[in-house]
Amino acid sequence: MSANSRRPHYALLLRPMCAAKGIQYPVIQLVYGGPGVQLVRNVWAVWVNYQKFTSLGYAVVMVDGRGSANRGISFEAAIKGQLGAVEVDDQIEGLKEVAKRADGLLDLSRVTIMGWSYGGFMALMCLAKSPNVYRLTAYRLNLCSAFCSFLSLNTKTSINLC
Repeated sequence: MSANSRRPHYALLLRPMCAAKGIQYPVIQLVYGGPGVQLVRNVWAVWVNYQKFTSLGYAVVMVDGRGSANRGISFEAAIKGQLGAVEVDDQIEGLKEVAKRADGLLDLSRVTIMGWSYGGFMALMCLAKSPNVYRLTAYRLNLCSAFCSFLSLNTKTSINLC
C-alpha cells in the first residue's frame, strides 16, 4: 500500500537460490515505471531473465507503482505532467515495504537499482532522490541517452551536449 496513493502496489521478490535463514542478501531492484508497462505479472518468461541474479546470491525486487499498466486509467495517468516524481516515490517506498515483509532477508545497505529506457531514467532519479537507499545504479538506454543520441545524429555541429 502506498502512503501517497492509498492504493496497493504490486511487488515481486525473487529470493536468492539456496537462501539461508538469518543471512541478509544484497538486492537488485529492477525498475521501469513508465506508462504502458507492468513488470509484476504471473508470467514465468518475465522472471527467467532475472533468475541469473538469484543464482549469484542476490534478491531481486520489482515494484509496479503509479504509472504502471493494467491498473486503470487513473493509476496509469498519475505520472502525467510530473515524470520522475510519484513513480520514484513508489519505487523507494515499495522496496522498503518488500524488505519489511521479507523478514530480514534483504540487506538494505547493499541495494543496486537497474533499469532500461524509462527505467534507466527511473534508476537515475531514484539514486538522485535517495542516495542513502541506493548504492549503485545500472541503466541502459535511459531517456537522456536516447535524446543525446538523437542530437548527435541530427545536428550539424560538433558540440557534445551530454
